[in-house]
Amino acid sequence: MAEHVEDAAMQSTEPPYPPSWIDRFIAWIDGLPSPTWLFYALAVLAIALLITTIRRIDYELATLPRWLGWLAIAIGFLSTPPYFVGDPVAFRDRVPQTALPYVVAVAAASFFAATFSCLVIRSIRQLRMVHKLHAQATKVILLNLEATHAFSALTAKTGIGVVLVVILGYLYNPGGIDSSWVIFTYLAIALLTVAIFVVPVIGMRERLKQEKERAL
Repeated sequence: MAEHVEDAAMQSTEPPYPPSWIDRFIAWIDGLPSPTWLFYALAVLAIALLITTIRRIDYELATLPRWLGWLAIAIGFLSTPPYFVGDPVAFRDRVPQTALPYVVAVAAASFFAATFSCLVIRSIRQLRMVHKLHAQATKVILLNLEATHAFSALTAKTGIGVVLVVILGYLYNPGGIDSSWVIFTYLAIALLTVAIFVVPVIGMRERLKQEKERAL
């Protein structure tokens, strides 16, 4: 009889079901030596800083500063007119009778050059930021390569965008390839495209190599 009473008492003290993860987490917080309100305040502050940092990085990767946009416009509208002045075959066999075709052609080409300058400046800026973010990574996990190549898609899309713009420019003016200035520009763009693809990969590859040597 006494044993039955003892078993019933033990069963009455046991919870009907185990607590959830959130209850265990709250119990762990309550067991900390610091005040509970301090933990919650620091947690909210850390989450807010994390979200703000991520949004700031995302904005900086996708958006040019205003002064760089004006710089691209200056490059486009200052570099295009000398091309038409120094290239006698800019209009091929068509000889404009008025200045209007020159004005329209220079304005259109200048806008295209300014847009392309924005793309080039943005690509270079993204390369610098990706390199900086890779350098700030304090922990590289060899078994989680997906995280180490997180920016590969970004740089690949940027490089493809540069190539597409060059192709569109060639289709717009295929005869311009005869100009030495245009050939030099295409070579520079080709080097930039290779750098956009390769530089971030090489930087992270070196980090992986260092981590592998450290682990060994």
